[in-house]
Amino acid sequence: MKLLRRALSPDLERTAMPAPWAPVDAPVHTRDSRVALPTAALRTVRTVLSEAGGLVPALAGTVERAVRGRGGSLSLAAPNTVINVPISGARRCAARSWPLKRLRAVATASDATVNDVVLAMSSGALRSYLLDQDALPDRSLVAMVPVSLRPDKECSGNQVGVLMCNLATDTDDPAERLRTIRESTTQGKDAMRGMPAVSRLATSALGVAPLAVGMATGNRALPRPPFNIIVSNVSGAAHPLYWNGARVDAVYPLSVPVDGQALNITCTSTDDDIAFGLTSCSRTVPRLEPLLDLLDAELDSLERAFE
Repeated sequence: MKLLRRALSPDLERTAMPAPWAPVDAPVHTRDSRVALPTAALRTVRTVLSEAGGLVPALAGTVERAVRGRGGSLSLAAPNTVINVPISGARRCAARSWPLKRLRAVATASDATVNDVVLAMSSGALRSYLLDQDALPDRSLVAMVPVSLRPDKECSGNQVGVLMCNLATDTDDPAERLRTIRESTTQGKDAMRGMPAVSRLATSALGVAPLAVGMATGNRALPRPPFNIIVSNVSGAAHPLYWNGARVDAVYPLSVPVDGQALNITCTSTDDDIAFGLTSCSRTVPRLEPLLDLLDAELDSLERAFE
């Protein structure tokens, strides 16, 4: 998203802009910059060593929170579902946009975040989808939610951790679902804030380790999934962007399902809209348009619940 913003402009009048995919000149590394690399590497090693002592308590605390069913980077409560199966190579994709002001209004009324509302919309849509197939588990689905661990928005590189969120699909009350989601994400974020960076990364790795081990060993059908679905929300520019005077109306995300996760929900925002992009294994989830309609219906239900 940062690369896309750099390729576009907030200036409607700007022209002669290259295509966003056009190659750019690579930075030139001077002798001074090459000499500085070992020093930077040494600083990184010192940081890791200084924080290593906190790894064991952080991992132990993460396991304890999972056992107690509290928010964090690890879940032991995800049920088996019809979307947690081995996937094929064929894909289905669908997307739709909603005004961000609608999600912000629900977030404000419920003392939640926009990300919480995204998760609540996803939760309600998944609940209805599985109910229609007579395949809704008694226990709540669990979403893996990537979160940025960068100290500030200008920091470069991907520094991503994960939280496991209770989606509360075992209740039919949309307001209660959102409250449970808010509590789960708040607990997880509070736990992460108390950890150094190395511990946050380590506990995040612990959360996805079962899926990674299953994929690496070829054991594609895990007896129990570590989580049921990945739901992510990547913020874009908060103002209109243009390319040679043409306004960017929407950015639709296309994500990557992984084995055992036949459906992925990724959101991106641009200016005043947020787009939900659904990507699935077409053998397991062949039709995605009904899920978009269910997302729309869930947002309506949340607005009524908190009006």
